[in-house]
Amino acid sequence: KQWYQRRVRGNQSIQTPTETKFAHVVDVFACFATPSVTPYPISVEHSRLRSLNQSIEQAFDDQDTADIQFNVNGVPIYAHKAILKIRSQYFQGMFKSPWTESSQDIIEVSQFIIRSFES
Repeated sequence: KQWYQRRVRGNQSIQTPTETKFAHVVDVFACFATPSVTPYPISVEHSRLRSLNQSIEQAFDDQDTADIQFNVNGVPIYAHKAILKIRSQYFQGMFKSPWTESSQDIIEVSQFIIRSFES
């Protein structure tokens, strides 16, 4: 648990053993590094994290996180424009400027039944 401090007086170097709280050299770097760093890996409990598929599935029809609503024959379905654009060229085109739907938060849909629209 000793760390050697190096002090310079004029042209002369003096090395003096000094008791410190550091157990390893990496602890010294962690303490004095700018910006602050950790020399040890941060562990994360992966089993508690949901998979991407699970997160997207949970977000389906979630009014709190949705940024668009489709009213399919009067039944609201909540969705996310980004996911729709990634998964469908049709929606990618729909949400571009020239279409009326690109600026709407609620889109009325009457040509489909609810079951086919949910798929």
